[in-house]
Amino acid sequence: MPQAITKEDVVQIVGEITARGENPTVKAVRVALGNRGSFATLVPWVREAKAGLTAAPLPIDNPLVRA
Repeated sequence: MPQAITKEDVVQIVGEITARGENPTVKAVRVALGNRGSFATLVPWVREAKAGLTAAPLPIDNPLVRA
């Protein structure tokens, strides 16, 4: 029996898809997970993971922060 998908799996996949410069859609995440997981489960986790990526604070050594 396949292992259950966790929120951490989804967050990791969203990060990997984003790092490749692609849009981490729910469908893309599901495909990356081997077509496992229901859309009802994945949608809130993908939204949360995407929100976490955009809400990341700027590093302190960023010149814009020092200005």
